[in-house]
Amino acid sequence: MMKSKVVVFSYSRKSPDDREDTERSIKNQNELIETICKGKGWILLESFIDKNISGGDRGRDGINKCIKKAKEYKVSHPGEEVYIVVKDQDRFARDYAFMGDTLMDLEAFGVKVYSIIKNGFLDSGDLGDIVMSVMNAQMIKESRKKAILTRDKKIEQKLPCIPAPFGYKYGKNKNWYLVSRDAKIVKKVVSDYLNNISYKITCSENKINRMKRDRIILNAKKGIYNGIIKFDNKIKDSSRKIIRTEVIEYEGTYDKILSEETFMSLQKSP
Repeated sequence: MMKSKVVVFSYSRKSPDDREDTERSIKNQNELIETICKGKGWILLESFIDKNISGGDRGRDGINKCIKKAKEYKVSHPGEEVYIVVKDQDRFARDYAFMGDTLMDLEAFGVKVYSIIKNGFLDSGDLGDIVMSVMNAQMIKESRKKAILTRDKKIEQKLPCIPAPFGYKYGKNKNWYLVSRDAKIVKKVVSDYLNNISYKITCSENKINRMKRDRIILNAKKGIYNGIIKFDNKIKDSSRKIIRTEVIEYEGTYDKILSEETFMSLQKSP
């Protein structure tokens, strides 16, 4: 029995927060679709894309043109199989009502939507996954907002909002407390540095590697061992790219390891 000719209209979408160098880039999606079509012997007739737009947007130009073209082709070529091929359902739509209505509309015309990740055709049973993906995205946003609020509250209370450096550990009161053995190493490392002692000797005597030794000196120069919490706050856009960096600095209430005199000497050192 002769197989029906399969004609494909492909659709790829990139959200504003999808990076170009990931598998969600338009280039990678298109290459994947082309490979699948070639392997299955399907004829890729035309490709449509939507760039930097959410899957919940019903006014996407690319998807609406793709749907229109697929239906028109099926009407004029009733004897051929017509598929819309996408990487996965998330690329096709994230609005479950739109997806449900669209699938029923396409089904009425005899057009199917093939998901490469599912390795099959999308149907109403996939709507639960779409709802879950939308919920997960919202949970991530809420989690980020909560993290920022928690950080700001800690700053207001003069509590540390960064990981405890070597020499300290977090206590139950959300503040840092001294680890006496590690605090002695911090003092010795800084003293050796100010006295131009070879890092090899310092590392050997204190049983630490050079990376830890250099990190201790860096934190000491920042003032972290003198009660000053200082870090770079990276501001990102919707695509998670860093657009600017601002320095946050404030005085904490935890115990100091180094003296003020030592801190001042570090500021004069190279």
